[in-house]
Amino acid sequence: MKKKWYLLAAGSLLAMMLAAGCQDDQDPAPPEDKNMEEEVPNDETPPAEDETEDDMEQDMEEDMQEDEGKMEDEMQKDEKHMEEDMKNDMK
Repeated sequence: MKKKWYLLAAGSLLAMMLAAGCQDDQDPAPPEDKNMEEEVPNDETPPAEDETEDDMEQDMEEDMQEDEGKMEDEMQKDEKHMEEDMKNDMK
């Protein structure tokens, strides 16, 4: 029974402190800024251009051609290395 009174008193004290703390607002509210919606940020970067599908396809084709050239070069190098290895193995 004593715990019940203790909890009731502690809860009441906490509620009073919370209510008093919320009412103690000494700072005035900041003034409302009506120009905030009208302000536009001054970005110095130009807007990005949208790539069209044709541009993207052209880029992909160029990349594919570069990759094909690299693959052919690598295949030729591999063939040369294989031939050299075979010659060395036969010695």
